[in-house]
Amino acid sequence: MVVQSPLGSTIQFGKVYNLPYEIENIVHSDGSQFVVKWYPKKPSGSEASKICIFVPGLGSKSGDSYVSKFVQTLSSYNFHCAVVTARGLEHPLSNHKTWHPALHDDVCLLLERTHEACPDAILFMAGFSAGSNIVHNALLHKPEHIRLAGVFCCCVNWCYATTRSRLENSIAGKFYSFMLAALLKGIMMKSIQEVEKVHGSSVRQDIQTCRTMSEVDRVLVRVFGFTSETEQLNAFSALKRVHEKNIIEQPVLLLQPQDDPLHQDCVDKNIPVDVVTSNPHVIYMETSHGNHIGFVEGPLFEAFTNSNCYSYPAKVAAVFFQTIIEQK
Repeated sequence: MVVQSPLGSTIQFGKVYNLPYEIENIVHSDGSQFVVKWYPKKPSGSEASKICIFVPGLGSKSGDSYVSKFVQTLSSYNFHCAVVTARGLEHPLSNHKTWHPALHDDVCLLLERTHEACPDAILFMAGFSAGSNIVHNALLHKPEHIRLAGVFCCCVNWCYATTRSRLENSIAGKFYSFMLAALLKGIMMKSIQEVEKVHGSSVRQDIQTCRTMSEVDRVLVRVFGFTSETEQLNAFSALKRVHEKNIIEQPVLLLQPQDDPLHQDCVDKNIPVDVVTSNPHVIYMETSHGNHIGFVEGPLFEAFTNSNCYSYPAKVAAVFFQTIIEQK
């Protein structure tokens, strides 16, 4: 299992499933845009009674194994799912604002649009990895009149400063740090002309020389106009702020594998379970294995051919959401 979990986590990101999503382009007032992929289709009016807005991890696309399995599983429970991936990952950036894990604007606007189109639908949110931080930021900034029935988050990050330190001080962490830094560099370089219009030509060199998440973060401080790296780190730690303020008013389930290399010290140091569970609305659930979104069910070789290998978080979320509905 020590080998199986990391390999399973890596294998699944190389697999792509072409689900028949219905695509919706949404544009903000500042010209920035994002893409929503609906499964099985975009609902309207009374057509949908249950809707889940799903924010995957930073490097995840709508066709990745765990993303596909998540929306398919919820669809089997008659949910409509809206997948919101990182800006610039599956569509070009329209201005200089690339992705970062405090960017709640897209999810909040989608919540508003969805509530307007389907006012009677029961709304849920789900986030994996960095997506869980975006979901919690959305909890802090969403319009007050929009009520959520429940929230599910998997492979969560409590304190980004702690996570980043681990990324750069362990072998497994350095691997993830390099991959994430390369991904963010690629996203920013796709629209470097837009970034240069605001921040000058020197930003190109700054981006190209990034090798770690710390170096990327220093660029993001400039791109997003944070006053300091400390302000940025606080913005990237929404779970910590939400749970310490004890403002959770809807059922929340946090699913965390103990062997996640990004948050491997969560149980002892990173996530203060007593703080999280002091709120009666919050459930904290640990698994011995699972790595970073690598819940392999069965022999490792099945991960190459069987997408059900990654269905565990989806099953947990589906049962959790359905239980909430049945108890209403």
